[in-house]
Amino acid sequence: AGAPAALAADLPREVVGGPEDFAGRVEAARRLYLDGGVTAEQVRTSIRIIQARMPLAPGVRPPPPDDFLHVPPLTPPTPAARP
Repeated sequence: AGAPAALAADLPREVVGGPEDFAGRVEAARRLYLDGGVTAEQVRTSIRIIQARMPLAPGVRPPPPDDFLHVPPLTPPTPAARP
């Protein structure tokens, strides 16, 4: 969440690239991932793009794409009962 400029301030320059390009990528990612419109093939493509720019260490394997699609919503912690 937050503005792309604020997010970019916390990320390495190599990740951000051009500010106008980064803002577009952030908005596209929000539409895809936060609106629930992502398919397993899109996740596979995203992983390939990431690996092409920054290869993973030998032996590191990302989880299966389906694992990215079925993340339960975050819920606030349940308050502890008071005695």
